[in-house]
Amino acid sequence: MDIRTFLTQFKLPFDRTTPPYPHLTGTERVIAEAPLGAETAVLTDRRVVVGDGDDEQSFALGQIAAVRTRFERSMREIARGALFIFVAMILIAVSSPARTFLLNYGTKLEPTIQREQAAEGGGLAGALIAVQQGLNLLADVAGALPILGWVLIVLGLVRIMLGAFGRTVVTIFAGSGEFEFYRRGRRRDLADFAREIGKHLSVPRAAG
Repeated sequence: MDIRTFLTQFKLPFDRTTPPYPHLTGTERVIAEAPLGAETAVLTDRRVVVGDGDDEQSFALGQIAAVRTRFERSMREIARGALFIFVAMILIAVSSPARTFLLNYGTKLEPTIQREQAAEGGGLAGALIAVQQGLNLLADVAGALPILGWVLIVLGLVRIMLGAFGRTVVTIFAGSGEFEFYRRGRRRDLADFAREIGKHLSVPRAAG
């Protein structure tokens, strides 16, 4: 999930922006709608359409066999978040020892570099200086590992929050397959929208 989609899943109380709306014909009558953040699900007297005006998915009511609503928490997201935090703790823990080791090793090369520079020719000095500079660069990278670690901690906490917060998922079963749309959290409005779809599905007539 990209950051735009993530942010649009949570509507603030003072947010008065109109959610993206799918295109409808002039003869369609809107029965119910459910904002999904970056998209809107709309039930009309003819179909169910989910989209933002540019990318849309539409199902005629006569093609829909069933609608199911469920609330789910993602253990996969929680596990990924925990893994991010575990890796972050390792990076933070090894940062200082690794930086100290690399700096000390580079410092130990200094006497050898000076001897090579004093020696006639001193062809090896240039290579040793390059190695020393490389070690200093690696030490700088090791010193920056805690920053990466804290970034991973934040991302891990976000993953855990999303997994624990859960989402309400609506699944539409149609002849062409299944289609799902969801909203973060336990959304009663989305469940009501799904029930409204069920009320307007075609009911087979009894033979006779």
